Amino acid sequence: MSEDNEGLMELMLRCLHLKLDGQRLDTAETILDFAALCDKFDCLKPIGPVVEGWLLSFDLEKEGDFNV
Repeated sequence: MSEDNEGLMELMLRCLHLKLDGQRLDTAETILDFAALCDKFDCLKPIGPVVEGWLLSFDLEKEGDFNV
């Protein structure tokens, strides 16, 4: 666990306990890191709707990280 990003770990726990207070991830790289962390701790299913909401809130024309 020491190699895990502390901020993302805290966010994962907040998601699981429904204590988000408007927090969200705002780059593709950060969401990918967060998804990998959630997969590592086998909690993708309960956190999936939260991540889906973050993805749906992106303005894809403005978000440089999502350009292909």
